[in-house]
Amino acid sequence: MEATQNLNEKRRKLWFAEKKLQDHREFYEQDLRHCVQAPRSRCVEELKKEFDFSYLVNGTKLAGEIREAEAELQTAKKDAKVVGVWVPADQDSQFGDHPDDGYSENHERAWVSEFDRSKIEKWMKMEEGPLSHECPGTPPEIDEFFFDTNKPIDSVSAVAEGADRRRIDRYNELVRR
Repeated sequence: MEATQNLNEKRRKLWFAEKKLQDHREFYEQDLRHCVQAPRSRCVEELKKEFDFSYLVNGTKLAGEIREAEAELQTAKKDAKVVGVWVPADQDSQFGDHPDDGYSENHERAWVSEFDRSKIEKWMKMEEGPLSHECPGTPPEIDEFFFDTNKPIDSVSAVAEGADRRRIDRYNELVRR
């Protein structure tokens, strides 16, 4: 239970860190406008340079928070797996649940926990493939088409006209020499 809480806490921390950086980027123009419009005795260019520098420093700090949160989340995932907590993938569809969506993650967990792993391990250790040597399987279908080896540029799928055709013909003559 503690590992699950820690994992959820680290996920929330990462989400908030990403949100702060996203907001930082989205409100750049607005924050710059406020900075320049504030009554000061300095020129606009100086204010912009100062603002950009502080913006860059703050953005770097926020990116560092994301790196730290990602590292903490990875550690929390490893710790959770060690104690047997199911750690689902981070990918999220962002769509609401619907009965026609298929089975849920909870069903998958139940199926995995109930399945006899020895069958899978036995199958993985098998020396021979799933088909016996007496059963050769279905022969592959091979397309047959004419290809003239004397014409290395020959292609039945490309037809050119006009200037393109003349350029191709000149190239073919150079190749034949």
